[in-house]
Amino acid sequence: MATINYTVWISIYINHGNNPSEVIIQYNDAGEAHSCGPMLVNAEYFVAINVTFKNSYNNITSSLVPYKEVKVAPSIVLMVDKAWFYGCSFISVQDTLTDFVGRHYFKNCYIEGAIDFIWGGGQSIYEKCVIYVKGMTRNEMVEGGAMLPGFITAQGRQSEQDTSGFVFKYCAIKGDGTAFLGRAYRGYSRVVFYATSMSNVIVPQGWDAWLNKGEEAAWEKNLSATDVDFLVNPKTFIDRDSWIVTLPYSLVSLYSPSSIQYAIHNLYFLRITLIGVLRKINCFILINVFKFLYKLNKCNLMYLTISILQYGFYWFD
Repeated sequence: MATINYTVWISIYINHGNNPSEVIIQYNDAGEAHSCGPMLVNAEYFVAINVTFKNSYNNITSSLVPYKEVKVAPSIVLMVDKAWFYGCSFISVQDTLTDFVGRHYFKNCYIEGAIDFIWGGGQSIYEKCVIYVKGMTRNEMVEGGAMLPGFITAQGRQSEQDTSGFVFKYCAIKGDGTAFLGRAYRGYSRVVFYATSMSNVIVPQGWDAWLNKGEEAAWEKNLSATDVDFLVNPKTFIDRDSWIVTLPYSLVSLYSPSSIQYAIHNLYFLRITLIGVLRKINCFILINVFKFLYKLNKCNLMYLTISILQYGFYWFD
């Protein structure tokens, strides 16, 4: 039997769309925050531009539902280091964006949810993003109970040496519900909101201790200017090894506005492992991916390259 060369690239030409409202990866699934939903990413150097990731499981009613009836239903699960999202939307209710582990950069994105909808142990910067708080839950102990506040973040930093944390920079928090900025998913949770506009959707308490009530620090620390500069600068917080500017196929630096514009219009790169709708029928993954990509026909011709060896997908001009 002849030896099969799994490093050979297969190339297919497709069209693409530029608008996230037209390019949607959606599924109706709930269960484990690490394994359900339309997309699981476990390949490094994942980049998505102008794509919507949506889990419609908890969005089937416009009325308030009892808190305990809302299920974990992520729109995307990031189980990988080095991922970048530009102009993307993430829509669900609970655990919308499972930022579980690794360094990630989100810019000009839209994130919608009600309960812990940005959560995990990731080390990520969210820049110029819109955070939309949905009013979805009510007190189940009271018939027709009032709306309960939700939680935007649940960050899982586990020690002082843990480098993880969520940094929101130049963002805007809006919504039709109310929410805490976050609750402590682990004992050293770290979340920073920097130069971020907050509407009246944020409750006066600001933060919740969650399972660590009674164990809160007896002191309060003000960050120094050096601390702040380190956390809000992508180069120091998530890109000290310059992985962003050395993305495959010469994806240009995201630090330059002109370069970003060039990247959006001239260069697209996407590397993913598709798990979710197709995760139980692996042999049909490529067929269904091609059906999905066939619908992306709004703008210029795209070039799709599939790495058989890595079960990843690259697409670019």
